[in-house]
This record gives sequence, C-alpha cells and structure tokens, in this order.
Amino acid sequence: MELFIFQFNRDEHLIDSFLEAASKAHGDPIKDRKWFHWKFAQSPYGETLLACAKVQDVIAGCVGLGIQDFYQDGVLVKGAISYETFVNPEFQGHGLFKKLIAYAEEEAKKKGIELLLNFPNNNSLPGFLRMGWSQMVGPKYYLKAHNLLRCLRYITDIKQSFVPLPSNLHQLDQDAFVNCKEQILQKSLVQRVTPEYLTWRFLSYPVGHYVIINSEEVYSVARVGKRGHLTELQILVVLPQRQKQHISWRRLLKAFRKEIPFDLVGVPTSAHCSLIPSLKRNLFLSVPNRGHECYKLLAEKENICPNKIDYQAIMAHTY
Repeated sequence: MELFIFQFNRDEHLIDSFLEAASKAHGDPIKDRKWFHWKFAQSPYGETLLACAKVQDVIAGCVGLGIQDFYQDGVLVKGAISYETFVNPEFQGHGLFKKLIAYAEEEAKKKGIELLLNFPNNNSLPGFLRMGWSQMVGPKYYLKAHNLLRCLRYITDIKQSFVPLPSNLHQLDQDAFVNCKEQILQKSLVQRVTPEYLTWRFLSYPVGHYVIINSEEVYSVARVGKRGHLTELQILVVLPQRQKQHISWRRLLKAFRKEIPFDLVGVPTSAHCSLIPSLKRNLFLSVPNRGHECYKLLAEKENICPNKIDYQAIMAHTY
C-alpha cells in the first residue's frame, strides 16, 4: 500500500476510483468528476491537501484538508478544515485511518498550516482523539417557527432530518457577491470569508437550493429544505455590510420571505458565535445537535484560541 499526496496534474486517472471508494464508505451515490474538481481543486484559497492511500490504482482511503484561514484578533492564522475523510470498506480494520491522519498532519505542517479543524461523525471521532486532537463544545442549532400554525399542525415533523431541495444554481445572480468586501475582525478566532470564496461556494456548482440577500444592511445566504411537511430556511451566513453594524433579524427574515415561503428558520453556529445573543433576543431556541467538533494546533502560538472559535454554518462545507 502506498501513501501519497494527490496531484491534480498527475493523478487524474485515480479520480473515478476515489469517487467510488468514497461512495462505498459514506453510503452515498457516486459523485461526478466535475464535483471532484470543484470541491478539491477550485477553491480560491488553494487546492485541498488530499492525503491518500492506494493499492495499485485502487484508492484505499483519504484524509482531505481544505485550506481555510482564520483571523485571531485581526491577525491571519493559516488553517485547514476536513473536506473529506474515508477508508474504503475493503481496506478497513488495518489502522489505515490513523496512518492517513498522521500523514496529512505532517504534510500540513510543511505547508505552514497552524490550525486544523474537523467535524467528525460518531465513527471517526475516536480516531481523531487518539491522534491527539482536542474535542470542543459541539456546534449549536437555533430554530424558530415562522409559520406558527403550520408548525403546530406538523409539530412532529420538526424532529425529522433536514432534506435540502434540489439546486437552483441557474436562477441565481452570478454577480451577487461582486461588491461584498472582506472584513478583518478584531475579535476571537473567526473564519476568513472573501467574495471569491462565497462565489465559489454558492455560484459555481449545483449543490443546494440557495437564497441570497444583498441589501444595504447585510449579505446573507440560506439554503432551503424540508422537514416532513415543513419548509425550513437554513441560514448559512450573515455578513453585515459594515463592521459593528446591528443585524435586524426581522428585516432579514422579511427579505427572505419576499423570495420564498418557509415555515421554520434554522441557524447553525459555533458555541461561541457572535450571532447567538441576537438570536436569543429574537426568540430562537437552541435545539439538540449531535454534531462533533475537534481541533489540533500544529504550531504553538499562545494567541490561537480554538475553544472560542466564532463561525457560522458556512464553515460546514457540506451545506
């Protein structure tokens, strides 16, 4: 078995095997090659570090780290988050997952990456903890009924899983983020978000049904899905047009309502997200969330405080 870093100009012939192995491991339909290139090669922050294992030309597993920088008190922190983690079922049970994590960390250090962040499932969390990763307070999920009568009528549907609607990419304004400006915030560890990143995430590949609000007050993106009979607006990011600008949830939800009808509003956040006080004031309720979160520092810096990270749902790259 050979461990290697996937090179996009060298390893094109391995993509189909990669997609097939990931499908088997996750139990999901096989994705296409366009998705592979979009996800791993086209981010404006740089190519994903794909630490892979293969037997001849069969992919046995992968730990993929997508470049994602942060700001800590206004200072850039070079980081990466987990974009892909799997071991082909045919090669499980031989310690490959541990080897791939160690290999990915070693290569990340060579690239000067200082912080790694991951959102593991129940199966992979123990493996990361055994490799010296630190578990954090899990992400939060805030929910509010918008159409109270329908929510009461179908109250049991609220417990059903969120199922995203099909992509509406062809209906979205391709220039939606042209005038959006990056903000370098002077506060605890926060995700770096640029206009180029937003365009890549939401306007370059058909992933979900998105609604984009571009007002004088905020930029905001939500995806739309169903919980049984109920339609949920899941807000992925809210970016004030100016630093320290107050966010009016009433005006924001009114703007979304003009674009699409919905019954519920969901807002996934980190445990220390700066949106939480305003969510509570607007009667959003924290509901149980089974997600996990862990990190590892690759550089010893006293100013990096992962336990107080401030992020919104856009951090979870599958949204």
